Amino acid sequence: MSWRIVVPLFDEIGDLNSHVQIKLLRVLETGCFERVGGEETLESNVRIIAATNKDLEEEIREGRF
Repeated sequence: MSWRIVVPLFDEIGDLNSHVQIKLLRVLETGCFERVGGEETLESNVRIIAATNKDLEEEIREGRF
């Protein structure tokens, strides 16, 4: 495995669909990901910068986040 430092910026985290939310959570939990079409698992040191204008507590209650 090779080491990567990743700092993505999500301007509207509340608009991510559930499929992307699941993948993002897996990277945050494990620190590992695979590139699209890649065969190698990469390790990362992830820091997320995210923003939204939505009420995420409401979105969670409604099952949208």
